[in-house]
Parts: sequence; C-alpha cells; structure tokens
Amino acid sequence: AQPMQVFRRNRSDTFDSIAEAMNGEYLSTPHVGRALWTLDANRDGLTDVAVTHQTEPVALLVNRSADPGQWLEIKLAGRSCSRDAVGAIVQVTAAGRTWTAILTAGDGYLCSNERLLRFGLGRPAGDCDVTILWPDGSRQNHSRLKPQTQWLLVQGDEAPFRLQ
Repeated sequence: AQPMQVFRRNRSDTFDSIAEAMNGEYLSTPHVGRALWTLDANRDGLTDVAVTHQTEPVALLVNRSADPGQWLEIKLAGRSCSRDAVGAIVQVTAAGRTWTAILTAGDGYLCSNERLLRFGLGRPAGDCDVTILWPDGSRQNHSRLKPQTQWLLVQGDEAPFRLQ
C-alpha cells in the first residue's frame, strides 16, 4: 500500500506535487490501487478521478477546485474514419498558447477515460481555435469556440455543436 500522488504540469512542462492542496481521508491513507480513470462525474466542467483497488471498493474523488481557470472539452465523432475517432490529434490555440492532445482507445489497466479531450487553458484564455487531424488524414478547423464549454465536433461538419 502507498499514498496516492497527484501532480500538476507547470508552464515549464515539468510537474509539481499538489498534495498540500488536497485533503481528505482517502488521500491521507495508503491504498493498493489498480486503475485510475478521469471523468466529469458531476458535470461541472472539472476533471474528477475514479480509482479501483485490489481489496477496496472504487473511490470517486470529486474535484472541488476553488479557482480552476478556463477549460475546453472536445468530443469527436468520425464519419470517414472510425466513429470514436481514436487516433485523432487535436490542437487548441488560445491567448497565444497551443495545447495538443491525442484521442486514445485505452488509458490504463482495465479502464478507459471518458471519451473526450479536456484542455486546461488557465486564465484568461478567451475564444479558442481548434484544429483536428482525423485518423484518415483529413484536417478540420473551428474558430472562436467559447471556453467553459463541451463541444461536439463531427468530421466534415462546418458548425460545431455546443453540448453544454
């Protein structure tokens, strides 16, 4: 059994422990974890975490960050590639910064994150430009997507669909 470790990427692309900012009985007790996946369990736009264990029930850790900054969530639907768009590469640009993420099929031992891409944009981010490189090689651009929103982007559709 080991204590859970949680890190945050900083601007220099290294990681800092955020253990001091987190509290609760679960985080102060050692566990034998097996799988961890991310989801937005309460649909507040903040990434929550579920953990399975060797000899304990599943733990759901709800993110209650006081000042989470701005974020953008992208859900993809393929047409000429697979419907899940596994392998798609998404770039988000806002306030002079660019973030890149790849949609994967699996994320850990016997688990898979919620099938969408989350981007933490910081403060203030403003509108976002999104470029998708679909698994079949086609490219698609969307401009001026509002942050604090989950967007559905369908391959070949010019208009994004706001989910929240």
